[in-house]
Amino acid sequence: MAACLDYTIIVFCCPLLLVMAISMRHREKRRRTKKLKRITKHRPTPLPDNRINLSTTSFHATTSALLSLPPEIRLKIYGHVLAGKVIHLVHVPRRLGHVQCRNPSRGFWDPGRTCVSALRFEYLDTKQLKQLELDSAHFALLRTCRQVYHEAISIPYTENIFDMDNLNVLMYLRDTIRPQRFQSIKHLQLAWSFVIPPGPDRSNETDATLLEPHNNATWYTFWPLLCDMKGLVSLRLRIHMDTLDLSPEAGWIQPIFKIRGLKEFCIDVFDDIGLFEDRANVRKMEKLRRKLTRTVTAKREAEVEEKAITIPDEPW
Repeated sequence: MAACLDYTIIVFCCPLLLVMAISMRHREKRRRTKKLKRITKHRPTPLPDNRINLSTTSFHATTSALLSLPPEIRLKIYGHVLAGKVIHLVHVPRRLGHVQCRNPSRGFWDPGRTCVSALRFEYLDTKQLKQLELDSAHFALLRTCRQVYHEAISIPYTENIFDMDNLNVLMYLRDTIRPQRFQSIKHLQLAWSFVIPPGPDRSNETDATLLEPHNNATWYTFWPLLCDMKGLVSLRLRIHMDTLDLSPEAGWIQPIFKIRGLKEFCIDVFDDIGLFEDRANVRKMEKLRRKLTRTVTAKREAEVEEKAITIPDEPW
């Protein structure tokens, strides 16, 4: 009797469980499709090719008291207004925004991004974006006149630290500013949390379940772009992952080894489950940090080749 009852339960429950599984799968597929459309819709518009270059357009002298000062004094004023800041870059619908770090007590490294904490909940969550107040006056000086723009436009890129917590932001920044401005950026910092650490061993099925910027393709596109930034001298990384792999052969670390020419490099890896309570993991992290620092602070190949060129002695 009991066996018959168990068989009856199985007969009636299995179709129900199958229907529930199919329903959940369709629901997840709809959710992914909706999120993918939102990501595609909200990508910033690239810089048009026919945009007027204000830095090279001719301008006429004015009677402004600022412009009557000596150039070296003006540059000091520009630097005081535009330089020495941490700029949090954020992806808002259809464009990039920025927020000047408002936590000077934390120094130049605010990994929690408390200034833009509204974006920590959900990528491009419009409800949370409404809580965010973007800076509109930080670079207002550049909009006063063409001469000021021409003299000061390079300062925000060379003298500030750009902070990101989204891999796509750097790609969008490249597409929305002029190439020479992008190449002049000197200081970057990235705080990134892995859903699943990338690597060649990740199955196509697993990677297909992740949307950008958490998929393999975005991770392996981000680092070559960083390698091409010839003006970059400082890079700070803060990586969060709960599946810890600190070997130099790990898939997530390999693209970082291709960077060269930095003067300052720092990487911190942390987790939420106490993996670094094991002293062996702490030693692995220190070893990895030293190896990465030696590699990324080595001279670029072009610099080595240029140094290797020697001028032969005159025959006479």
